[in-house]
Amino acid sequence: MRGLDFEATASTLALFSLGMFGWGAQNILARGFYATQNTLTPAVVGTVLTFLNLPVYWLLVRREQHLGLALASSLGIIVYTVVLFLLLNRRIANREVGSLLLFFGKVVAASALGALGCFKVVAWLEARLNWRTTHGAFLLLVVASLAGFLLTAALAKLLRLRELDAYLKRVAVWSRVEL
Repeated sequence: MRGLDFEATASTLALFSLGMFGWGAQNILARGFYATQNTLTPAVVGTVLTFLNLPVYWLLVRREQHLGLALASSLGIIVYTVVLFLLLNRRIANREVGSLLLFFGKVVAASALGALGCFKVVAWLEARLNWRTTHGAFLLLVVASLAGFLLTAALAKLLRLRELDAYLKRVAVWSRVEL
């Protein structure tokens, strides 16, 4: 039974993780509206989309139980984020929208390939260790996460994401600081 709990939790978290970028991005986008003295638009859009998403929640929860709930939540926040992005870009006439979308595409590509790498590492490790124990599950988590992080970073470097270099410089400076 315990193995089923791990699998159900892992599947649910995987579906919730699809919308993680949306949770972070919508916060930043809403602040963009606030900076233009418009606090109403994010609230109204969020409220309307919440009501429009209720049938999606109902349908997916009926069909897929907890997995449907996680998927409906991710779909809802993704739609909200996209709508806020489009409305904010229209409001401020952002001339850099193309470079922003290119950046987003590169991040998505690196992340998706990193996730695929994680999936392959997990499949390989599951056949070789007892991951249904607490220690085995923790080892699987650490190794797969490290592999995914390194693969995503390597792909971001290959895709020439400038922001990665800035973060690496910060880490280098931070690592030289004596604690």
